[in-house]
Amino acid sequence: MHVNLVEWWGFAGRRSADAALHERAGPDLVAACHAQASSLACGEVLVTAAGPRLKADYVLHTVVPGHPAGRDPRPMPVDRAADYATDDAEAERLLKQSLTGILERASQLGVDSLCLPAIGCGCRGYPPDAAAAIGLS
Repeated sequence: MHVNLVEWWGFAGRRSADAALHERAGPDLVAACHAQASSLACGEVLVTAAGPRLKADYVLHTVVPGHPAGRDPRPMPVDRAADYATDDAEAERLLKQSLTGILERASQLGVDSLCLPAIGCGCRGYPPDAAAAIGLS
């Protein structure tokens, strides 16, 4: 099973690990996402079939808000500005919420292996050491 970070604008497959996963999986993955939801709230998890081009049964999609120290330079609609944590404590709580959701959903699916990238450490700006500590807690 693969885990995919979804950006605030929905299932785009345009940046970082998200782009790499969608490129490898092909257009059926984004179509499966849009068939189930147009976007996710922070911490929600969407499960899709991985499709024939990935060596996995499922892809779990989740949203992680931006870390306050790593502001994404792209313009953002005013109503989505809250997608950034306001301080380190909130950032930690929200990342932990997303990771917990992923692990709970994987357990429900009975998976025996999980590819979990360092979600939030790329364009979302989480410091890798801090994200790793949260993920291991």
